[in-house]
Amino acid sequence: MTPFRSANESMHLRVSNVGASPVDVLVLSLVPYRFATRARKAAFVIAQEWRTAFLSLAAVGRTGVRDRPGSWAIDGVNVSQVEVGPIKQSSGINSRIWNLLIAYAPAHRRLAKAVLRQPSRFVYVTTPALLGLALRHRRKFASDLIIDVPERPGEVVAKGSLATVFARVERRRLASASKQSVLATIAVGEDAAFLRNLGFSAVAEVRNAPLESWRAPFEPLLAKPGTPLRGVLIGSLFESRGLEQLVDSLAILRDRGVAFSVTIAGPGREAYLADLRARAASRNVQDMINWVGPIANEDVSALYLAHDFGFVLYDPATPGNDGLSNKILECVASGRPVLAGDLPQNRRFVDAHRVGWLTEVTARSIADSVTSISQTRGLLSEYAIRCRAFGDEKLTWEAEVRPVLEAMAARVNRGSEPGRPVV
Repeated sequence: MTPFRSANESMHLRVSNVGASPVDVLVLSLVPYRFATRARKAAFVIAQEWRTAFLSLAAVGRTGVRDRPGSWAIDGVNVSQVEVGPIKQSSGINSRIWNLLIAYAPAHRRLAKAVLRQPSRFVYVTTPALLGLALRHRRKFASDLIIDVPERPGEVVAKGSLATVFARVERRRLASASKQSVLATIAVGEDAAFLRNLGFSAVAEVRNAPLESWRAPFEPLLAKPGTPLRGVLIGSLFESRGLEQLVDSLAILRDRGVAFSVTIAGPGREAYLADLRARAASRNVQDMINWVGPIANEDVSALYLAHDFGFVLYDPATPGNDGLSNKILECVASGRPVLAGDLPQNRRFVDAHRVGWLTEVTARSIADSVTSISQTRGLLSEYAIRCRAFGDEKLTWEAEVRPVLEAMAARVNRGSEPGRPVV
């Protein structure tokens, strides 16, 4: 097998060459490598101990997540991304039909060919939407199946999204695959009972903590009394993320005389972002918002540290928004407190570790919370230090993903079948 190159090199190959060498772990993702937060972290850490390949689409979703197709090696991982046609961003039925037939169906066929050319000891599928391909891989190569279920099946919906259509059959597909998996992983411990009811015998919690190396060098809070308080919201920008309520809250804060600014970073549909900017202009708060667009994953931690606290606002009325967001973990692990929507998992985490505040996702409640933070801003430094210390001690992906590595090692120690590659 040709050795991997270093993380700073890339080896460009044609997609048709995928599968020339067997690997130990095949990671399947819908999202391109550099955008696939959870799947990328899994592949990165697994590759420290196992020969690892990562297969995904080169583009996905209606928020503009797109990377180049092709194959290369990075972070010790053989990455291959298949071409995806133009994705329409609107939510209408015509756009959904276009995306299904023109963008995703051909891309899925390309992905299937790549999956079935790549022998591996394990197949680690990071979204239930690709379970069908994972099961085909298992039938062909007798691979051991590991399933990551980061959100409660069937309850995560986005208006006008094809993912919403798939959600209707997601539980049934998981149930049918449960007996064939050696391990299922979840982001929130309370979901373990749900998966066991679907038939999974082995379930492990793997929280969405960041990689230890992902965090930027810690910076103490720079804000001083008399300077504007600074908040930041990072992530994909779409309906149900509390963006409209956040924009509206700025008008209330301005009327109160609270000096405040917010940075909003992440990809989003052009039409939706235009509506948000128009909303800000109509409320005369456009000068309080810094729109920075998508940012590289490696820049996220530093952006948190350039502000006083982070926003994580998910509308509780949207099914599936009740999980513990990885954005909370990233903000806290970086060393900044979080103002999070008052949802059950958020409340347990924030209250237990004293790493921020909770708010209802309404303009008035957000404004009240920011006002309170501004009035007690002398405590921000204490919060920041506590958050970073908690990140140092508890919130690393390396620690969280250990059950997956142990499960794979246990399978190998019990013996491997002929033809299976083993480290």
